[in-house]
Amino acid sequence: MLDDYVSDVTALLDRLEIRRAYVGGLSLGGYTALAVARLAPDRIDGLVLADTRAPADSAEGRAARDRMVATLDAGGPDAVAAEMLPRLVGATTAREQPEVLAEIRLQTGLNGVTGIRRAILRLRDRPDATPALPSIAVPTLVIVGDEDVATPVADAEFLAQQIPDSRLEVIGGAGHLSNLERPEAFTAALTRFLAS
Repeated sequence: MLDDYVSDVTALLDRLEIRRAYVGGLSLGGYTALAVARLAPDRIDGLVLADTRAPADSAEGRAARDRMVATLDAGGPDAVAAEMLPRLVGATTAREQPEVLAEIRLQTGLNGVTGIRRAILRLRDRPDATPALPSIAVPTLVIVGDEDVATPVADAEFLAQQIPDSRLEVIGGAGHLSNLERPEAFTAALTRFLAS
């Protein structure tokens, strides 16, 4: 099901008349970027993979996604936000940045039930990207928050070890949404990578 996201990315590049680009994403966006690297490698000059992982969901993970769909059906986007929020931000953010938590709740609530369901199902059904990692032939930045419990530092280290021309940046005091939790550090890591 991620393949249709890849089609969307390449269609957007075509519409903008961009032949090749740096493609990046965080969490589900990272899975999408890995799918672009697999299905349309001629369209990318580099990758940014933030707070994401290569393996497919385990049976336990797939069951958790099914429970999330049930939560969505029973309580809508607000119920999903309430359940997911503790896993989306690090302990430091939860303690020190209530405005970030409020923004995440707001953004989740702006999504419709259909879109959230589709995202959950894409997460649940994504293929294992591990076999294709050694064939990624473009510079790659792997970013992870050191407090990410959804896709921990070990997952990012694995990506960086398997992708030949890659570098790893660990952002202190950030969880799964490292770009929102520590935007300055995230942007600095991205800037260093693009400048090199």
